[in-house]
Amino acid sequence: MEEHFYLVPISNDCIFVNDIKLRDLLEQYYFKIYENIMEEEYIIQKLDEEHVFSINEKIDKLYELYKIPKYLIIVEDDGEFKELITKLDINIIDLSEILKYQLDDARKVSEYYFKSNYKDKIINLFRMYGFLNRKGVVKKRLKK
Repeated sequence: MEEHFYLVPISNDCIFVNDIKLRDLLEQYYFKIYENIMEEEYIIQKLDEEHVFSINEKIDKLYELYKIPKYLIIVEDDGEFKELITKLDINIIDLSEILKYQLDDARKVSEYYFKSNYKDKIINLFRMYGFLNRKGVVKKRLKK
């Protein structure tokens, strides 16, 4: 089966890593970003385009400040979803929500990867969450 790539905002409510909602971790560790995302969602509901642009710029600056990616690159292979660099399992609770982020052009994934310094940022993000050790290697999960 062929691989599919998805460029999904890390703030998406449907993504789980190691059975933990990524958005909850964003709220816990990067509250300033989370707070602005909540404001952006509220403004979008009000259809206030001018303010959406302004808050979006502010959010982009916060992602850069904290050195974390705005988007997660997810690879689907044979029905399994994994993050591109770490190969951590990604669980998705609403597949229809994720399908709108599917990329047909691998060049777009490559472009985002290099322009955003994705590898360093995803390692920084997952290290903060405790999924990776100091060397950027995936920690073994304890069996329950």
